Amino acid sequence: MVENTLRILLTELGSVRIRCLGCQGVAEVPTNDLVAHFRRDCCPFCSKPFSDPPKLAMQALGDLQSAYLAAQELAENLSVEFSVKLSN
Repeated sequence: MVENTLRILLTELGSVRIRCLGCQGVAEVPTNDLVAHFRRDCCPFCSKPFSDPPKLAMQALGDLQSAYLAAQELAENLSVEFSVKLSN
């Protein structure tokens, strides 16, 4: 059995797709600017809140953005790679 895996370097990530599970709207935003695009903590299409309690999703997106930026700063000494299994 051959396992197909796609490997993506952190330095190759340019954007993140965020999909609202309410209206299925999709926003693609720069990885290094996640928080700025979702300041209202709700879907930009249907206004459904992203989290309860409010700001929980913003904290998570902020943490993701911070981790991304911190790892980018280590790029000279550390290579971060994401492995994505591809279905057959």
